[in-house]
Amino acid sequence: MGTLRAVVAVGALAAALPATAPAQTHALDRGSFRVGGTASFTSAGGEVDGDPVDRETQLTLAPSVQYFLLPGLAVGGNLSLSRRGFGDDDAVTSYGIGPAVTYYFGADDAADQDWFPYIDAGIRYVDVQVDDAILGSEEPSVMGYNAAAGILFLLSPAVGMTGELFYDRSDLENNIGTDTRADTFGLAFGISAFVF
Repeated sequence: MGTLRAVVAVGALAAALPATAPAQTHALDRGSFRVGGTASFTSAGGEVDGDPVDRETQLTLAPSVQYFLLPGLAVGGNLSLSRRGFGDDDAVTSYGIGPAVTYYFGADDAADQDWFPYIDAGIRYVDVQVDDAILGSEEPSVMGYNAAAGILFLLSPAVGMTGELFYDRSDLENNIGTDTRADTFGLAFGISAFVF
């Protein structure tokens, strides 16, 4: 619970930063805000030795808000909302929050270009609700860590699309005393809006 309070405090601090920087000249300049996120939907199924396997579907939303402390350097917070269903009655729902930092390369010359490579890192506390037809329900807690490298393409001075390769790690502590670690590598696409 202490971790959750720390995450909320960092998010509140980032939201309370004054936007008193000199007039911004571009989306990645000091004093700008970025509102964005990614969304994904997956559906996987198959068979084993000719027998069908329950199809697993997952919907994930990951909104974020960041403030540019310096040209190209943004800090703020991320949310994560995910629902994974498999079989007839089994599902995992998770809600997460945490701080994040992003650095965009080439922000000093942003007025002259549309492409910006970036790196991103964050941590989050996730509350998970597991509904299993056999094991019943439980609510384990998860600490998550993520890193990404991608490219922002500005469609207009204030709107851009992103594509990134990401790594995500989650450490799960559940009610039955077992610890589980999950590592995920993937490709994500999103959209960002800038206020400057």
